[in-house]
Amino acid sequence: MIIHIIPAYKPAYIYGGPTISVAALCEGMVCAHHDLKVFTTTANGQKETEVPIGIPMLVDSVQVYYFRRSIKGQTHFSFSLLKKLYHDLNDKETVVHIHSWWNATAILSCFVSKIRSRKVILSPRGMITPYSFKNRHFLLKWLIHKSIGKKLIDYCKIHVTTEKEKQDVFKIQPHNNITVISNLIDTLPVTITKDQNSIKPSAKIKLIFLSRIEEKKGIELLFLALSELTIRWQLTLCGTGNDDYINKLKDISKQLKIETRLTWNGLIERTEKYRIILQHDLLVLFSKNENFANVVIESLTAGIPVCISAEVGLANFIIKNDLGWVADLTKESIKTTLISAYRDYRKRKSIAQNAPLIIQQHFHADILIPKYIDLYQL
Repeated sequence: MIIHIIPAYKPAYIYGGPTISVAALCEGMVCAHHDLKVFTTTANGQKETEVPIGIPMLVDSVQVYYFRRSIKGQTHFSFSLLKKLYHDLNDKETVVHIHSWWNATAILSCFVSKIRSRKVILSPRGMITPYSFKNRHFLLKWLIHKSIGKKLIDYCKIHVTTEKEKQDVFKIQPHNNITVISNLIDTLPVTITKDQNSIKPSAKIKLIFLSRIEEKKGIELLFLALSELTIRWQLTLCGTGNDDYINKLKDISKQLKIETRLTWNGLIERTEKYRIILQHDLLVLFSKNENFANVVIESLTAGIPVCISAEVGLANFIIKNDLGWVADLTKESIKTTLISAYRDYRKRKSIAQNAPLIIQQHFHADILIPKYIDLYQL
């Protein structure tokens, strides 16, 4: 039995990539006939997910237990979740797979599993990196790491999604048991891909940002670069985040006189994702730190090329397979890269034709699930 621990699960899509990729993994394992269950909280942004509490529910064929948070907020502490976990670790063959870090659900679940001497897989989901360590509450994170976190991380087998994330984890804590396996991607069927005939020289390029709207995503730097472009462009921003930060971005766009070229779509429904992606020519994501970035693969699945920063975990994959453009985190580099993407419409046509097959060859569940089974040593 595998017990997956994550602070938020479907339908809490507000938390972005981890919720989606963990659900895809669990659904893939169930399809491969492996026993698992998910322990999660009712966290759903400012709201609570309205579900039965503490009893098993089938969510897209996955057995999920939802527990109320004892303390609301980003700590995601749930005493009832920890109590249930302790009880369910009676079987010595049980494997615990913890997703995320720097929250009470993850850290205390790891602690409970350690005192019960059970095997733990830790997928930090980009949370054990120099950027994450120093970004917000540095002193508190340092105290947790020195007092208990370091020993808990040493106890775990670490799973990361890219070589870049592996290097980032190693910078925080050298570890001799780290396995790299890519995320599984949301398996909504994509029956239509980008029409190559719609890609023409000199046409306005339609850009899309599709992610959580937060400071680490580099949106302010993108706005600065866009404000100096002379090419024709339009940007759609899909995602949600802190209202104060979104309002700050809107103020910046007005100061830069680009607000009329921006469309704010908010959080889009999962079933609408590919339809909206296909209305655009280029995905942009200039994050300051990103362990994987599901949306990069989702975009390429539909034949839409990507323009990303070198700090996105999939940057080397994009370069190796020539599936887009990679920029440094400077205004000038982003400008140059966007202009190159605009002008090289032949490359965009080639990506529209070749990307869906390349993605299938690298990220299909049939390829990745056996690697996860090896990770659990089932």
